[in-house]
Amino acid sequence: MQQDLDRLGEWAHNNRMPFNVKKCKVLHIGKTNPHTVYTLMDKNITEIDEEKDLGVFFNSAFKPTLNCNRVSKSANKTIGLIKRCIINRSAEGMMTLYKTLVRPKLDYCIPVCRPYLKKDIKVLEKVQKRFTKLINGCKEKSMNRGYIN
Repeated sequence: MQQDLDRLGEWAHNNRMPFNVKKCKVLHIGKTNPHTVYTLMDKNITEIDEEKDLGVFFNSAFKPTLNCNRVSKSANKTIGLIKRCIINRSAEGMMTLYKTLVRPKLDYCIPVCRPYLKKDIKVLEKVQKRFTKLINGCKEKSMNRGYIN
């Protein structure tokens, strides 16, 4: 990997297209990773523990927990905004708000981070349950497993 980085730095120098090494990052994945220090253009590349790329959060353990927690936090903020601002909580209007504002946050990049741990699935379902309680006439109803349709 270091040889490829050296060639990349050489190419950048020859073509007068330098990289901003401060923006380059290394994420070591796995427990047995040797945590090699990489350099680009004679400067160390910063090591990080987690990274957000295209709206999906990754960490060195490469488990979906970090992403599920961040996504649920964002969705809960949106639910709080809806709760504070919307007075008429009819089922039809609330479902429209759910499908346009909350569900896209829960569904975004699910194929990439695919939550498989029960605790991660529960975190996402808890968001849905919280939203269901906002709908007039749905406070007492329990949700089946899975997303609201």
